[in-house]
Amino acid sequence: ALAVGAGVGTAGIFFLSGDEGFKRAVQFNYNVLPIALHYKAVEMYTRGRSDKEKSEAFATLHAKYAPISLDIVLRQKGFYVKTAQFLSQYSDAIPAEYIEAFKILRDDAPALPFCRVKAIVEAELG
Repeated sequence: ALAVGAGVGTAGIFFLSGDEGFKRAVQFNYNVLPIALHYKAVEMYTRGRSDKEKSEAFATLHAKYAPISLDIVLRQKGFYVKTAQFLSQYSDAIPAEYIEAFKILRDDAPALPFCRVKAIVEAELG
């Protein structure tokens, strides 16, 4: 319990420190972990069941979490949007529900103004 408390306290310090990358990582994990755990629970629950029952159980999850995942990706921006754009092109990589949700990112992804992109590149590369 002490280790968990120390970990949470340390995460809080970094979160408040202004490290944008760390904030995004914490936010991403906070949002995605419950989804991943739900998928794992369904995987465990459907062990030994027919392929049809498994497919139906996972289709329900995909329908529920694909739009939520799109929202998470849009809030996270950058790398997450690019990853979702890439994955949305490959039907063998992710379920159809996610491809459908993410396909909007191929043509209508939010963009940063060039002046902001330039400032980021200059700050990173000098």
